[in-house]
Amino acid sequence: MGIQSIWSNDFYEKPPQPLWAFEVVWNQYSDLPEYAQTLLHKAAISGKIAERKASVVPTYFGGVTFMHLARSDNADQLTIEFNENEDLDVTQALQALWNRTAMNQDWPEGGKHETTNPVYRYANGDNKIIIKILKPNDNYEYGLDCADNFVSKIITFYNCKLIQIGETEFNYTSDEVMKFSATFSFDYMKVTNPTQTITNDLAGVMA
Repeated sequence: MGIQSIWSNDFYEKPPQPLWAFEVVWNQYSDLPEYAQTLLHKAAISGKIAERKASVVPTYFGGVTFMHLARSDNADQLTIEFNENEDLDVTQALQALWNRTAMNQDWPEGGKHETTNPVYRYANGDNKIIIKILKPNDNYEYGLDCADNFVSKIITFYNCKLIQIGETEFNYTSDEVMKFSATFSFDYMKVTNPTQTITNDLAGVMA
């Protein structure tokens, strides 16, 4: 039976999800020290998941063109925007991560790659970024582990890698605070309930 009117549509029996009700959790990003996990959690102000799309191939048969799905490209990038403070703590934390996992601009000339030095160690590959979608509520308990009764869904991004640190702007004519973004690649993502236990990380991209 079709929808007769908006007033008989049970979709609207649930409140809408506001954009601001979320938190970004970094405590499973192994290449970040604990202080940086906490810092990025507090400084994050927005997030954006890259689009997912599929390509199609036209097939002409019997005077009609049919469109067939040929390939599906999963979302593979997550961009997080941060506020910055006067000590540039976020900049330094992300630069340290960049130096450790992408390229170290301070590599001493002629020096060796010292794996015992945390500055030069290789990334261990076990890095997850978690976004908790929160229920609209005025009584959140702020922390790295928001109480489950405030969380409606959990989005987990697997095998994340920092691939871009956005530009930083300085401007005499602006009264805005300094902020910038960082982009991470990931292999796949899952949407789960806060009480759901994931037993197989490769079973089903979307729950």
